[in-house]
Amino acid sequence: MTNHFHLKIGLTLIIYIGLILGLNFFHRLVVPQLSRTVILSIALPIMWLALTLLNHFYLHQPLFYYHRLTQSEWKNSWPSLGVTGMLIILMTLPVSFHLNLQTFLMALNAGILEELCFRGLIFPLTLQLFGAQYSPIATTRLAILTSSALFSFLHILNLMTLGQALLPTILQISFTFCLGTITAILYFQTRNLWLAMGLHFWVDVTNNALQINSIWGFISIIIVCLGLVSCLLLGLVRSTKCEHNLQAFQLKKIAK
Repeated sequence: MTNHFHLKIGLTLIIYIGLILGLNFFHRLVVPQLSRTVILSIALPIMWLALTLLNHFYLHQPLFYYHRLTQSEWKNSWPSLGVTGMLIILMTLPVSFHLNLQTFLMALNAGILEELCFRGLIFPLTLQLFGAQYSPIATTRLAILTSSALFSFLHILNLMTLGQALLPTILQISFTFCLGTITAILYFQTRNLWLAMGLHFWVDVTNNALQINSIWGFISIIIVCLGLVSCLLLGLVRSTKCEHNLQAFQLKKIAK
């Protein structure tokens, strides 16, 4: 059974990476005259449709774009909602906006497609992968960390697709691991994928506008985010009813 989930996770990653590289190849070698803005506009519906069809015909994962929280669920979701608010404020304070259409579309594509792939599809698959072997809390932690690690290492592709230097890519991997952890817990606790997408979009938009004068400025942001993630995980263990949320993701067997 675990091999079945490994196959689903692997296939999802292969298709997602293949779409990114395929669209990049299409832009550079077939239609280089088209602007990046046009390519980004095309990529969003194509990749969203491909992932949706993959889930419908093969993965069969529950996608919670919106879930109306009950009063008890609101109380259980305070760690993720609180950190989300803090992160939005943190990312907004030092920002001077110089937003153009390409920056907006890059953030929109990342917010929607990366959350759909890694939180909407891969995260519940990792919950099911670990669910038969570990306790509810251990299952939740492992799924959050595994899906976040896969998401962060995806950004190695920026070395090829964007020509990004090695050190900024390494820092980006660290930062995106923090972001992935936060949005995974946010989705797990609230079952609102639109909320995770919105947070991801806002972080990407403001990150592109941050005025960072040295490498230590970026490292300090990562350290702050790591601290927020640690507090969030502590709140998750103490206040979230993991078994209730796992059942919502249709986990058939939970180890006791």
